[in-house]
Amino acid sequence: MTLVQEVNVKQIQSHAQSIKEFQTFAKELFISIGEEAKRRLSSHFDGVDYKYQLARLPEVIAKFEKEYGEAPIIGWVAMSFVLHNSNRVHIGTLLNYGSWPLTYSVGFHLLEDEYHQVTSDLHSLDWEEVVGLQTTYQYSKPNGEHMFNSPELELDLLSLTESKEKIIEQIVKYYEQAAPIVERINRKG
Repeated sequence: MTLVQEVNVKQIQSHAQSIKEFQTFAKELFISIGEEAKRRLSSHFDGVDYKYQLARLPEVIAKFEKEYGEAPIIGWVAMSFVLHNSNRVHIGTLLNYGSWPLTYSVGFHLLEDEYHQVTSDLHSLDWEEVVGLQTTYQYSKPNGEHMFNSPELELDLLSLTESKEKIIEQIVKYYEQAAPIVERINRKG
């Protein structure tokens, strides 16, 4: 195999710098979303916190590749509930940066054990009415995660403050509806 002898160094450098710039931007965006959602929710709910991640763990990527052929390139913010591990039950905001335009979705996510404790409660709730957006049920086999997600929406980088506000409003609405369900999980557990 012959190595390509000429490359566009400026283009490669620009691409590498863009990735670093995006990671800085995404981290700042996720932290600001998490902090503001936490501030708004903490006046009504105990134990609200969040965590963010820009990349999936190698073993999770391997599960996605085995199931779907490729792993989505996403980052996420997970808002937690008191007495629950945020990996198991959370309001999740997924940012898909694997393709253009950048998109995001917000939803209520639960792993198997928690889902089975409140299945009928989850499916009897009119998510679209209470959240104000079309909401679909999805199951992620590699994660074993049951999700009630809003549709993917474009992240408007020209009106980032407005986009961020829409994300936070969705998080708050999902959290308010999910909190009583999570409380039932606490009582059953």
